[in-house]
Amino acid sequence: MGDMTDVMTQHRLILYPSRILAAQHTWLAYAVLGKPHSMGGPTNEHNPSERVAAHRQALCRTFALPPDRLICPDQVHGHVIRPSSSPAFEGTDGVVLADTGYGVLMNFADCVPVVLVAPTARCAALLHAGWRGTAAQIARLGVETLAQQTGCAPETIQAVLGPAISGPCYEVDSTVVEAVVPTVKELPEGAVQAKAKAEGKYNVDLRSINRQQLREAGVETIEVLPYCTVTNNLQFFSHRRGEPGRNGVFIHLK
Repeated sequence: MGDMTDVMTQHRLILYPSRILAAQHTWLAYAVLGKPHSMGGPTNEHNPSERVAAHRQALCRTFALPPDRLICPDQVHGHVIRPSSSPAFEGTDGVVLADTGYGVLMNFADCVPVVLVAPTARCAALLHAGWRGTAAQIARLGVETLAQQTGCAPETIQAVLGPAISGPCYEVDSTVVEAVVPTVKELPEGAVQAKAKAEGKYNVDLRSINRQQLREAGVETIEVLPYCTVTNNLQFFSHRRGEPGRNGVFIHLK
């Protein structure tokens, strides 16, 4: 299990650096965890497999976090955001972390991880934005919720979009396009592209659309980590590639 801890430390410090999150190191710890250690799967989050449970325990040891203070929401591709003080996290795709000594772990297999940081309030939020969450504007809701709960202005919030499927790899039909395009006032260039040789098919860049949602919500500082979960398949699990494993994104209020 010591090797597992070493791998997690390596992930956090070397493989997936974030300028914004690293700047908060005195009060906020983070990790982006890909292969080979799945942090979740199709099973219920409250009843993980033995292997996944062992990986989560190793994560807690790495950050000296008591296991009973690790929040693992039951993600449903929705837009419900709960505070870390909530008694339960069923049907939850966003958590506002305001309690020192607690951590949040969420699972991703191609969807967009959105980390929001409020440096002045020393609070953060973690959001799960698949196409349904994007359609429900969970990024904007996250900014509004964090601002309301901390009293900070949206322009002081900083955002990081983690590893996710890239636009060229995310082929969808008109259902997805019609759901996500109306969520922004101005569609970023290249965010939606019709496929020339496949009628009714499109490539959609979910990170680009979520970034625009954040901008329109007032967030000025946004960092996009340049990793595609499909093309970087040696590093990340990908649902599009038929893999059952899940990448983990973790934040911890020290």
